[in-house]
Amino acid sequence: MSARKDAYNTFLTFLREHSEFFNAPYGVIEGTIEGKHSGSVVAYTITFGQAATMDAHLKIFSDKKMELTCSGYYSRFTGIYRNVEELIEIFTTYL
Repeated sequence: MSARKDAYNTFLTFLREHSEFFNAPYGVIEGTIEGKHSGSVVAYTITFGQAATMDAHLKIFSDKKMELTCSGYYSRFTGIYRNVEELIEIFTTYL
């Protein structure tokens, strides 16, 4: 399994373990972004949130480049992250 897929699975596991916090009505939505011509996976995506407080979208381009977009109270965490542990630490701090 690739390092990018490992980072993706690690963050999904974190979200599932804390489902009482990440309780947006739409749940956790998994997806991919594919290259226009090659059809290969460019990034894995995860959309998640907290009911009435936060919506977030994470794009994992590699295990060292992840782009998080948040709205609401957590919008200050929008940015580029270099590892999944950093993302987990941020959300764990504010659970």
